[in-house]
Amino acid sequence: IISPPDMFVQGRLSTAEHDQNELNISIQNHNIPYKFVEGRKLIAFYSMGCKFCKMSAERLSVLVRKEQIDTSSIKVVFWESSKRKPSQFYEETHAIFYDNIQLPTEPYLAITKGRMPLLLLINNGVVEEQMNYRNMDESKIKQFLKSE
Repeated sequence: IISPPDMFVQGRLSTAEHDQNELNISIQNHNIPYKFVEGRKLIAFYSMGCKFCKMSAERLSVLVRKEQIDTSSIKVVFWESSKRKPSQFYEETHAIFYDNIQLPTEPYLAITKGRMPLLLLINNGVVEEQMNYRNMDESKIKQFLKSE
């Protein structure tokens, strides 16, 4: 099966979704640190074994290096795993190491609605844009993270 280029399938594939209420609960319960949502941040929700999560991390790292985006504005929330460690994910992807946490299964799946990767552009706790691997918009990410 051949996978068509992303520009040909935009609008045909499922869009990114998140549950704002569950995200708020995880922030209030300190499962997700406030520093992850303070200011303008990109929060990436990745599963360490997910092929598209790995490709997303690689793609994001290329953008960050090319556009010289401050890496402190990017945070990663991993699905907690007893089998894998974040260091393995970064080694496999050769991605930039971002500040990260591991979230237990229930809140992670509630926030992401079971769809990964999930990229959220957040401005002081308010989600302004949500993306997945297929609809990842590099120009929006660059504009959002470089504007203060």
